[in-house]
Amino acid sequence: METEPTSVEEFIVDRITPREGMRYWPRDGVVSTGGLLERAAKARGLTLRRVGKTHLLFYAGARLVGSFDGRETNLVSAQAAQAAGSSRLQQGYLRAAGVPTASEAGDSEPSAHGAVGDSADGGALALRCYVLGETVVAAVVRVPRHVVGTGEDSLAGLIAAEQSVWRKSAYLADLPRKRVRRHLARQGLDEELVPEEGRVIFLEELSGAPGRAITVDVLDDLGEDVVSLAVDAMWAFPGLDGAVVDLRTPRLDAAEGAAAAGVDPAGDIVEFRHPTYGADRRVAVDIIDRMKR
Repeated sequence: METEPTSVEEFIVDRITPREGMRYWPRDGVVSTGGLLERAAKARGLTLRRVGKTHLLFYAGARLVGSFDGRETNLVSAQAAQAAGSSRLQQGYLRAAGVPTASEAGDSEPSAHGAVGDSADGGALALRCYVLGETVVAAVVRVPRHVVGTGEDSLAGLIAAEQSVWRKSAYLADLPRKRVRRHLARQGLDEELVPEEGRVIFLEELSGAPGRAITVDVLDDLGEDVVSLAVDAMWAFPGLDGAVVDLRTPRLDAAEGAAAAGVDPAGDIVEFRHPTYGADRRVAVDIIDRMKR
């Protein structure tokens, strides 16, 4: 008996398998969050002052407009940083604000610092947004690396072909074969298997770590209520004006069934600058503009 494809599987077939517009980022072109903020500040005419190895201060003339401590910007209050650093506190703050959480929806617990579970198993899309103030300025769907059956090729052959493609993108981290074999074994699969045409087989769990997922820019696909949910999740934390917000949602155009899976004030913005597919978003410029207000 055939089962209905999940939201993730449908997304893969519609947006990833055609391989239209895959971005191949050069290895010397991937810059850290601090590096992106530094470039954006200079582009906006700000003066930079370094304090120690990681701290950056941004000045407009003699006026201090912002800072970055190597993890977080001045858009993050101490209370927000503390609350978001604990999974238990995160859940409490989100629930107090009336924001549905992934645990209430039967998915993984809301997690500190974007460490999210495997959405592929639950079937909902793993949507990662960057929220500034009242606006979502960047959004990507994150999908675990996978293969799609052809009905002719073995899993081993499909994996080798995909690995050769992924290695062309400097932002995607290597996928060790040992990790793949362990994940396949947990699914009761062998590399000699010839998957039927169209069958999606995931090769790893979805990690919240940067570079550990195929990412597709979907900013222009978000419904207003999905945007509102992401903003509400960030606003659940007092003094938080810029953060990565992870959602689980069956759809991008509507928030029915969607829930917050994590809020990370120190979230990496490089992922939005170097998506695997779609438009790159200059979040660092948006952050600097927010600081200057």
